[in-house]
Amino acid sequence: MRPSKAFIIEPSKFRYRVSFFQEASIPDGMGGFTVQLEEVVQTWAAKAEARTSVSYNDLLEIAAGKALEERDIELYIRFRPDFFPAKDIRMKIDNQTYLLTNPGTTIGEPARYVRVVGKLQK
Repeated sequence: MRPSKAFIIEPSKFRYRVSFFQEASIPDGMGGFTVQLEEVVQTWAAKAEARTSVSYNDLLEIAAGKALEERDIELYIRFRPDFFPAKDIRMKIDNQTYLLTNPGTTIGEPARYVRVVGKLQK
C-alpha cells in the first residue's frame, strides 16, 4: 500500500493499542547501570494490509541489487508533534515485541500519519 497525499485512514481502523519503548540506563545501586526498556508513549494504530505478492517495482529493486524492506508488521499511527519513532525504538502490540527496521515515515501534507515498520523480536 503506497499512500498518496490524499491518503485517509478511517478512524475505525485505529483499533490496535501499541506501546513504544526505548532502552534506558538505570543505576543499579552499585555504581553501574542496568539497561531496561522504558515506555515512551502508548497510542492507537491501524494495521496495514499484509503483503501477499511482490510487485513489479519490487522485482526491479531486487534486480538492481536492493533488498526488499524487512518487515513482519506495518502500522500507521496518527502524527504526534511530541513523538516520532526512531530506528532504535521497540514497539509492543498484541503481546509481541517488534524492533523498528527504519525510522517512521510521515504521510500527508501537512503530516497526518506516520508509517512504522517492525521486525518481530524472538
